[in-house]
Amino acid sequence: MELPHEFLLMTGAIALGMLAIRVSGRGRDPEVWRVVQRMLLVAVVVARLAYVFQYRTGYLQDWHSFFNFRDSGWDAEAGIVAAWLYAVLALKARHATRMPLIAALSVVSVVWGVGSVALAMMDPDRPLSTVSVATADGTSAALSDFRGKPVVVNLWATWCPPCQRELPLLQRAQREHPEVEFVFLNEGEAGPLVAAFLASRGLALRNVLLDIKGQAGAEYGSGALPTTLLFDAQGGLARTHVGELSAGTLAESLELLRKLNDAQARHSRTVDRQ
Repeated sequence: MELPHEFLLMTGAIALGMLAIRVSGRGRDPEVWRVVQRMLLVAVVVARLAYVFQYRTGYLQDWHSFFNFRDSGWDAEAGIVAAWLYAVLALKARHATRMPLIAALSVVSVVWGVGSVALAMMDPDRPLSTVSVATADGTSAALSDFRGKPVVVNLWATWCPPCQRELPLLQRAQREHPEVEFVFLNEGEAGPLVAAFLASRGLALRNVLLDIKGQAGAEYGSGALPTTLLFDAQGGLARTHVGELSAGTLAESLELLRKLNDAQARHSRTVDRQ
């Protein structure tokens, strides 16, 4: 499982705040330590609840996915704000703990601020692959052939249980979102095996490709399945999601692609007018 960078930054910032208290020697105060531990708990719980509420339509379709924390559905910004509010309330109620809590909050704020800027500056800059792979009918194709629309590339295999669970969700999304190209890139398996598996599950997927040698997957550093790659209409990699998608995280991914597509369309119209 790979957790999103924003969630890791949130928990890491708070953990460093806890470490700062330990190093300063104030962590021996049970009251201070309890408050900081609760800050972390509040941040994690609120981050999850805020995300689920934002994409509640998807989670209501399958309420069990609410408890599937492996889907990487976290609103880290809401979590850090909640931790701040809890800390402010604690400062008002506990005069003796103000200085260590202020020190912890300072560390959390600096780490969060610097980390957020660093994440914003990250640019994957990996386009749709031009590596030739096989199609289900025995011809050849490349991911770059799908440039022109937003593209969701799902790397999967028949032996992978999380892949099996998310394929029906992706099939439904492919049917409901014709403005997005969904590509199912099987890793390392032969055509007859893949076809038999899809038939046995009653899956009618379009754009099934066979990366038999694993070359296209390796190009994106994929070390785990399933992995879902999101590309904008110009073929630029916008996000990589490692692990099983839930209805909520898929909805967020499609919303991201929609926003990117709208922004690129506005930019194109502006350039044309000039």
